[in-house]
Amino acid sequence: MPNQAVLLELTQPVAPEIIEQAMTHLVEHHDALRLRYRETDGVWTQEIGADCSPSFFREDDIENLAALQASLHLTEGPILRAAYLRPRPS
Repeated sequence: MPNQAVLLELTQPVAPEIIEQAMTHLVEHHDALRLRYRETDGVWTQEIGADCSPSFFREDDIENLAALQASLHLTEGPILRAAYLRPRPS
C-alpha cells in the first residue's frame, strides 16, 4: 500500500515531548487522522478510531525510516505516523 513521507529538518532544537504533545492535540482535533478502513465483501467502509494513543509518535534513529513507513495500517491504525529522528552518528 503506498504512503507519503515528509522529512522536515529542524532549524532549532525542539524537545521530542513538545512535538508529541502537538501531534496528540492535532490527532484529537481532526477525526480524519483517526480513521480506520475496512473491506467487507468488496465494499470499503470507514470508522473513526475511539482512541488517540501516542502510538502514532516515536522517537527513533533515521536508519529506521523505512520501518516507520511500513508500520502504517489502514484497518488497525495508525494511518499517520510522526517521528523525531535522531541523526546518524558522525
